[in-house]
Amino acid sequence: MYETCLQYLERDGWRLEREHTAWLAYKDECRLWGDNPIELLGLASIHARVSPGTAPSSYWWRAETSGERRVSDRLEDEAEARKAELQRWRDKPDWAVRIQRCFAETRGSAEQRVRESRDLLGVGPLTLWPVLVEMELLDEAPPAVLHDRCRMCAGSGRLDVFD
Repeated sequence: MYETCLQYLERDGWRLEREHTAWLAYKDECRLWGDNPIELLGLASIHARVSPGTAPSSYWWRAETSGERRVSDRLEDEAEARKAELQRWRDKPDWAVRIQRCFAETRGSAEQRVRESRDLLGVGPLTLWPVLVEMELLDEAPPAVLHDRCRMCAGSGRLDVFD
């Protein structure tokens, strides 16, 4: 993914450098710094939308959110609600049967089945996946559902590390 980010930055006219652990991008009078190319591409994308110019400005990248609920807070609340719902299901005696039935009704690749089951059950794929593995309905996570960091922590089977 790093290489893809760096190629997009170069295509967009950014001059790139690597300095110790920092990734730098220069364009016109602007200098961006990130801990990795993903952050750098994110900053460049925000820069293109905000167009802060060359004058130094604190927090030029911050979106105007006054009076609005933060997206990250909303997503956290939604993830907590999905985990709570799954826990309520687990507290019911027939939870395993419901999940098995739902998973059996889906068709396609493992990834498609997880996504369809997630939609039918109303839980996130990263919440549902360890349950499906625990029930031996899946051997491992479909590649598009988990990224590497989640794949490493998924082995714990703890629901609280997902979503």
